[in-house]
Amino acid sequence: MKSFRCQLSVSGALALILLLSGCSLSAPAPTAAPVPDTLNVTVWPEWPVMRAGMQQRVHVIVADTDGKRKSSATVLGKWTRPSGENAALVFPLTDADGYTFVLLPEHAPVSAAALQRVDVQATLLANIGRSWTQYELQP
Repeated sequence: MKSFRCQLSVSGALALILLLSGCSLSAPAPTAAPVPDTLNVTVWPEWPVMRAGMQQRVHVIVADTDGKRKSSATVLGKWTRPSGENAALVFPLTDADGYTFVLLPEHAPVSAAALQRVDVQATLLANIGRSWTQYELQP
C-alpha cells in the first residue's frame, strides 16, 4: 500500500481552504417556478356599491381552461378592508355547476367611500386558479 504525505505551510493551508470554499461542490438551491393557472376563476360581489349595514355576498365560479365547470373545488379567499386589515374567507366546495359563495360579515359604517377587495384562489387536485374583485362601501 502506498501512502502519500503532503506538507503545507500554515499560509499555504489557509490559501487552499479559501480556494476550496469558493468552489462549492453543492448544486445551487432550485427556485420555485411559478405555477401556471389551470383553472379559470370568476368572482364577483352581489353589490358593486353598497352601504354599511347591508350584507355582501361574494360569488365564485370555477371552470377548467376549456370552460367546463368543476365541482368539489376548494376556494379560499382574503377580504382586505381599506385600513389594510385582512380576514380569511373559506368558501364551501363548489357544487355540480362549479359555483360557491360566501356571506361577508356586516360592514361597519365608514365616513368616506372605501374600496373593499376580495382575492380568491381555487384548487382542484393539482390544478390552481386565482382571481379578485372589489366593491365600494358608501357612508
